[in-house]
Amino acid sequence: MYTSLSEEARNYILELIRRYLADGIKKLPTEREIASQLIASYATVRLVTRQLEAEGIIRKIRGSGTYISDDAPRIIAGLQRKRLFFFHTYMLHEPELDFGVWFIREIEKEAKKKNWDIRSIAVGSHNEFIRKSRALTKAGDAILYLPPGEEFLPEHIGELSHFSDRPLIVLDRELGDLSISNISTDNRRGGMIAARRFLELGIRDVAIFISEPPSRQLQSRIQGFCEIAELVNIRPAWIDCHILPDDDRITLSSRAMDEFLKDNPAPAGIFAVSDTGALGLLASLEAHQIKVGDEVKIIGFDGLAFGKQQNISLATVVQPVTEMVQAVFYTLEHWNSMPHTIQQFAPYFREGNTLGKNSLKNSYSNDFIPQYMNFLQKGPGTHLKKNLQTNE
Repeated sequence: MYTSLSEEARNYILELIRRYLADGIKKLPTEREIASQLIASYATVRLVTRQLEAEGIIRKIRGSGTYISDDAPRIIAGLQRKRLFFFHTYMLHEPELDFGVWFIREIEKEAKKKNWDIRSIAVGSHNEFIRKSRALTKAGDAILYLPPGEEFLPEHIGELSHFSDRPLIVLDRELGDLSISNISTDNRRGGMIAARRFLELGIRDVAIFISEPPSRQLQSRIQGFCEIAELVNIRPAWIDCHILPDDDRITLSSRAMDEFLKDNPAPAGIFAVSDTGALGLLASLEAHQIKVGDEVKIIGFDGLAFGKQQNISLATVVQPVTEMVQAVFYTLEHWNSMPHTIQQFAPYFREGNTLGKNSLKNSYSNDFIPQYMNFLQKGPGTHLKKNLQTNE
């Protein structure tokens, strides 16, 4: 990476100041002496020392020389903070009600704990992110991107690859096998966990409640759920809320369930692909006086705090936010040795009363075929078609 003469002179003088501070020395060499040590022009060194004086790091005393200021240690410590530009979706709800906001808050808390100079910037599209990241960041700055629900097009992927001179991590979005660092949840395994829990309770009349905009991670959740359902010849019903990225998921989810119940009985089990959608689903079922946990059992996805705070706690697949946040900062801090890392973290299940107060962890129905248990325990590692052919 190219470094200008003034940047080189600045870095040299700052390092000299750090050494002098460690040795208890206050007075710096003259500008001409520094220029000769650097093999740089006197004019360049003089320009840099003027900047450092304006920043309060050094002070010049006419007839005496240049001295390190008393505030220099504090100011230099601030300069050493690494800049982190965190581009994310607009925050429309509280963290308890919105997975994106929960993730944003956890990233911000960890950045402050680790002394990163974090700048949080809301964007509404990939194009806005690309435009703002070009305008605001420079080589060496770290970039995190928690994107909106919009799908990535090939041109977006191409633009992201241009930021190769700085750390860039795309969060909570499955990008596939691309040379862009990506940290996300194993959504397919999460869908499998939800399907397995219904089967453990002997529930075969199930529906998938699609309360998120189309995305690769949504497809993975549905795929995982359907793979397990297929193994025991279950065909889930589909309740599509037709959610777009900027929509109010809670309101539209409630309306979609209202419409479904006009012509259909409530399924015995419903997998809501997001906790936010599950909140709208619960409101609709309550309005129709359907007993959740008894007549209908519900599993959500995300692990939002509100799910534990309800009168009827929400059973849900929990995204491993703590592990993901730790991976973000480990990756940033080891960027030179591990570029373009793709990491998926396994979710886990949190029990709740939406499965019934007396649901038992290992209560299998008679028609739940035992030989499938190895597959369920291993998760996504086994090939679906091979298992179906073996047991037909």
